[in-house]
Amino acid sequence: MTATAAPECVRRNGAVAFDADAEIVYADVEERSMRYAYPEGDGFVFMDADTGEQLTVDSAVVGDAAKYLSDNSRVGVTLYKGRPLAISIGSVVQLVIAETGPPTQGDGTKPATLETGAEIKVPLFVATGDKVKVDTRDDRYLERVT
Repeated sequence: MTATAAPECVRRNGAVAFDADAEIVYADVEERSMRYAYPEGDGFVFMDADTGEQLTVDSAVVGDAAKYLSDNSRVGVTLYKGRPLAISIGSVVQLVIAETGPPTQGDGTKPATLETGAEIKVPLFVATGDKVKVDTRDDRYLERVT
């Protein structure tokens, strides 16, 4: 049995260069647009709108994005050899305020719970039932949607 050496890789000026005869094998990665359907056990079920195929994604893969998943929200699902590897949601989502709390002293905000259960701070004029835009990267209120 003979061993084959890995292709030699050299980093030059921030770029990676391989030997001219090196064979590069690309990973079998697929990106699919899907819609969130419902939670199930320790995961979340997504549906491909084109095919109707359902896919359960483990909560560890979904991660913090779970707090922004509402019925029928669109997500990107990255698959490696047909298995979910990651999901991506937009940097801004629109969700309904399910409940607001008393004002926070001194900063002109109050706590609010979104329809998904996520908690954010909102300006005092935002009320229960209002639809708002939220930045998913830092859990920040952006604006009220009319």
